[in-house]
Parts: sequence; structure tokens; C-alpha cells
Amino acid sequence: MNFNRIHLISFFLIFSFLFINLNYAQFGEVAGQLNFNASIGGSASLPFTLINGGAQSLNFKIILPTLNTIPNSTTPTFSISQMNGTIPPGGQLTLNVTVFMPSNKNKPGMHWSGILQAIELSNTTISGSGAILQQGVAKIVGVTALKPIGLPILYQILIVLAIIILIIILYLVIKKVKKPKFGNKLKTYNNKRKRSFKSKVSNKKLRSRNK
Repeated sequence: MNFNRIHLISFFLIFSFLFINLNYAQFGEVAGQLNFNASIGGSASLPFTLINGGAQSLNFKIILPTLNTIPNSTTPTFSISQMNGTIPPGGQLTLNVTVFMPSNKNKPGMHWSGILQAIELSNTTISGSGAILQQGVAKIVGVTALKPIGLPILYQILIVLAIIILIIILYLVIKKVKKPKFGNKLKTYNNKRKRSFKSKVSNKKLRSRNK
């Protein structure tokens, strides 16, 4: 009888331990390091997938990486599509992580590293022990600076066409502004010629009358 009780108590303790681990050790993420290759002056993005392997919804928040500093450089910055949220039981959520590579002082080949963290918002206290369980996952991230990428050929063609169109418009505007001035001068010249001709004609008539 005592043996059965001891057996039942042992089974209950083992079951309780497994139950706690199954319900609270539920936060996970897809394995693998996040390695960003970002062009200087540009950006790069990678997915970061969180997994809720438990039977309860999981509320989380994101802590963006704090990268190591390199002398005479500008440290890249991070953004993420969602800083907090809820993952349903047995579900997963993929976030988009983006790194921005400043152009100031950075050179190709520079490398930074840090840790991206996702932490459960709710704290769970184990009854009788006073211990607080707060789950979290950490992902190592690496950032490498690449050479700046020039404008695509299509953009270059569009820029050249825009410049040509602008030159044509300026030429037409200038031509339109100058044309009235030339026309006015021509009109004035013609008027002077007409007046001169009329004056000569009238003088001839006067002379003929005088004779």
C-alpha cells in the first residue's frame, strides 16, 4: 500500500514537472544566425520567425540589437516590422528585420555583431517556490558593409531624359520671351520706314505745288 502511494506521488511529481515545462517552456525560434549584407547607404532585410510550442497564447516584446562600436565609423541601425504581439497556441509569427547601413565614415568589409531578443511579457510565478519564469529567445546577428550600389540603368536613363526635357523646355521659354522683343523692334523699324516714306511723298507734293 505504501509502495503504491509512493509510486503515485512520484508519478504526480514527474507529471507536474512535465506539465510546467510543456506550458511554460514554449517560446522558440527558427534556428540559424541572421547575417545581413548591406550596401553602404542602403539596407537589407531578413525574416525572424518566433514559435509558440505551448498550449497557451504567448505575448512578447522585441529588444533590438545593440551592435559593437568600430572606431571612425557609424553604427548601423535596426528596425522590425512588429515590436510586440501575441502568438497563438501552437502557432508561429514571422517578423521582418531590417538593418540600415549609414554612408557616413563606413567602408566595405566593416563588420558588426549583436543579439536580437524576444522576451515574453507575462511573468509566471511557480507556486511555493517564489521563482519567476520569464521566457525569451536570443538570435545572434551579424552585419557586413558592402560597396555602394549605383543607380540602376533604368533610373539613369530616366534621369538623362528628364534633363533633356528640361533643357528643351528652358529653350522654348527663352525663345518665347525673346521673340516679342524682336517683333517689337521690327515693327518699330517698319513704322519708321513708313513715316519716312510718307514724309518724302508729302515733300515732293509740296515742291510740285510750289512750282
